[in-house]
Amino acid sequence: MLKLPPPVRLQKHAALWVARPLGGKDTQTDAHRELGYPVYHSGDALGKFAAEHRHDAVGTARHNGDLASNDLALRLTKIWVIRNLGSPLIHLNGMPRSTDQLVLLIPFLIQRGFTPMVIWFTTPEEVCLQRPVRPGRELEDTLATRAKRMRTYEEKTAPMLAMMQQDFGIRPENGNLLLLDNTHLTKEQTAARILTFLGVSLMARNLFPSSEHSSEAAVRSSGNKWSIFPEIPNHSLAPA
Repeated sequence: MLKLPPPVRLQKHAALWVARPLGGKDTQTDAHRELGYPVYHSGDALGKFAAEHRHDAVGTARHNGDLASNDLALRLTKIWVIRNLGSPLIHLNGMPRSTDQLVLLIPFLIQRGFTPMVIWFTTPEEVCLQRPVRPGRELEDTLATRAKRMRTYEEKTAPMLAMMQQDFGIRPENGNLLLLDNTHLTKEQTAARILTFLGVSLMARNLFPSSEHSSEAAVRSSGNKWSIFPEIPNHSLAPA
């Protein structure tokens, strides 16, 4: 009896964004979301949950720079991932944030067909502390809250890097971990490196169309077997 080969499936990727507070990941993921890519922002999701359910504990934790409970953070993330199972690329901004979350989220993503790709901003603390307050996030970015969030990052989030490499094989040499210090990079140059890492056929100027003359705006991945290109207004595709 003729045995048919297994069907060829398009590989799906889950981009996990990790950074110190004001490390630059929000700027990048917000640009992806504006283009129509599925982006989960843990802070926004938790804030919405707290407002809708009058959950004072979540609101207080966010205001104080602490982490929400693992159960709630993971539950909201998993619901969002399941709703986006058909997407070849999803972005998770701010999840996971601790080793406890990491050991549960990575297997969950793999079981749902997503290959984790980690963008880890290594921008130094002193650089992040000097960055200006973000519009609309004045409460999160006060000096006191910012310092507390930095301590939470060092205690809870930073240890994930060693676990990712040792337990899950997420390493630069395996092509699934990008360590990126954007201290001296423009947002367009940062985007260009991330797009190349993800293997996405997209140009950095599409993410930041106001900077059409960026020297690193035009980026195309080479040799990638998949491509994601949401509909973009024609003026965004015009040559600079």
